[in-house]
Amino acid sequence: MNIFSPKNTGVAGNIWKYAILYITNKRPYITFLTIFLLTFPDTTVKTIGLLSLVGQIAGFLLEVPSGYISDYLGHKRALVIAKISFLLSSLCYVLATSTWYFFVGAILLAIGIAMNSGTQSAFLKESLDDLNLSTQYSSISGKLRSIGFAIPILLILLVSFVGDFNFRIGFSIVLVTDLIGLITVCTLISPKKQYETEEFRFRNIKKLFKTYTSLGWLKYVFFIEFMFALGFGVTGGFKNPFQESLGFSVFALGVFWAISRVGISGVLLLSGKLKERLTLKNFIVIQACLYTILFLGIG
Repeated sequence: MNIFSPKNTGVAGNIWKYAILYITNKRPYITFLTIFLLTFPDTTVKTIGLLSLVGQIAGFLLEVPSGYISDYLGHKRALVIAKISFLLSSLCYVLATSTWYFFVGAILLAIGIAMNSGTQSAFLKESLDDLNLSTQYSSISGKLRSIGFAIPILLILLVSFVGDFNFRIGFSIVLVTDLIGLITVCTLISPKKQYETEEFRFRNIKKLFKTYTSLGWLKYVFFIEFMFALGFGVTGGFKNPFQESLGFSVFALGVFWAISRVGISGVLLLSGKLKERLTLKNFIVIQACLYTILFLGIG
């Protein structure tokens, strides 16, 4: 059986549908979001920084409880919530008449990312377990993610090209892809083999945080995550307006973004082989070095 065939139905059909989910999760408007924001009269440079801060804080606060909510509601429902959040976020940008739409959109985007985080991998793993293909998880997941980066390259080029003339049409294109993603996620079939999780109760939250703080390595995780969030927050939002000020068009920024997606797609295709040759420690060290070089380069 070709596991990626669109002819597959039932739980097996979840695999090719996941390719659609990965494609529609991408936000190709990132190339001009802050440029569009700066067209509003009530926007200042500080607004961009504040927007990044709100997005980072919302993502941080939602990341931990999102896992419990996902387990409590069920992974498919969590994925549906994520897709609805993405769609509403795009709608905010289409209808934006002031900077407040961008802040609401950033929070909705953070909800979508948080609900997707971990849930997508867990649901795919459950589907593969149900199909007795759990040993091929890294290979199948890598190929699906590779498709999820490769196909949106065309979408990035299209949206950025349209954005050169009309930003709202660009957002509208993404809104349509979000609708396709929402319809697709609603058709997923929950696998019979699901992990049993203990129901989360808010009365245990004090004990939960006490357990977290007792972990010796937690402070290092917080420090690294803080530094990454700080580095991204002070560069991500200002990158595109800065590049535009150097004379690049929105379409040119889309081309740059698309080229980066080509590299990511290629690496993901090799994820199965990389897992065989690299330990988790080696992978994290390489990742940390690359991030450091990139942030220094941006600086």
